[in-house]
Amino acid sequence: MRQFRILTLFSLMSMVLWACNSKPEKSPVVNQSMGYVADINLTTSNETFRYLKKSLASYIATPQEYLSPEEPFYKINFIGLGAFKASYLEYQSILLIVTDENRKEMEHIAFGIGEKLWDSLTRTPGVSFTQLDEVWAKNQAVYLLYGPSEETIRLYMRDYGQAMRNQMYLAELKNYASRACKNSHSLAKILKEKYGISMAFPDFAKLDIQTDGYYSLNWQDEGSNCNLLIGVWDGEPTDSFASKDSMLYKRIEQGKAHLQMDSLGIYYIGTSKLFPQKHSWYNLNGNEAGKINGWWVIDGQFRGGPYTRYTLWHEASQKWISLEALVYFPTVKNRNDGKNKTRFLRTLEAMIHTLK
Repeated sequence: MRQFRILTLFSLMSMVLWACNSKPEKSPVVNQSMGYVADINLTTSNETFRYLKKSLASYIATPQEYLSPEEPFYKINFIGLGAFKASYLEYQSILLIVTDENRKEMEHIAFGIGEKLWDSLTRTPGVSFTQLDEVWAKNQAVYLLYGPSEETIRLYMRDYGQAMRNQMYLAELKNYASRACKNSHSLAKILKEKYGISMAFPDFAKLDIQTDGYYSLNWQDEGSNCNLLIGVWDGEPTDSFASKDSMLYKRIEQGKAHLQMDSLGIYYIGTSKLFPQKHSWYNLNGNEAGKINGWWVIDGQFRGGPYTRYTLWHEASQKWISLEALVYFPTVKNRNDGKNKTRFLRTLEAMIHTLK
């Protein structure tokens, strides 16, 4: 009996020692990511960050040309190697910059990515930019930017910064919408039942305007007033409603009809004549759309703010749809809470990008 107990104890100790000495290839994924849109947490060595700081500001956090005063396309938060492992694994958008010189210093991060994948991504010839989904959390995108040296990475960002930004932009809209927007929202139900339009919205956006063919969601956050404006109307797919002139005309028409700012109907939300209204063509989930980044005003007054507007022919519903993110957020000097017009606009755009 005593010999049996000794053998049992030895077996248990062996199992414990095996569990302690063996580690999983990859860390577990938690329930949900956290953080804001238009924010990226960057982790690399201190030396690499100092070398690339100005280039990151120029090529990744690029100023948005249609905002006044100027704001960056991305707010980059530098997280040191020690702090990253302790507190920031679940952030929605993470950028890791690895070089041959700092690779050893950053090897502990391989636990989340998987050692085999880490080795293959950080031993390639030349520079590589790889997106890894749901490494530490659901609806998370981790970007691994590897180069033999800091200078090769700087040159890569100079040449491919726009493509990198666009890839991160699309991923963050998808990830944020997946974790924040719901098909059970009251406006989502109206659009689906009345028009066959599938969209999703967060609970904090409240239905503000509900008329035949025009709807508004309103969201207020400590001094900001944010609106998502949706118009639906009949037409033919060959009509040029998505051209710049047609989009601006329709915008004024909708403003006069639905966005009056006084009881007499004299003032309404119009389009600034002092700021450019930048038009481009955009593919919104398979729908060819006209897109305008511009500046709205209360017609006849200077008060206003940025907007992003899409107009498209929606094949599934056989309708024309306008989708506009509109933000009023007066500039306050010395803000230290990280809030800005870009964050609010991008949150509204995440709702727009749920359109199917």
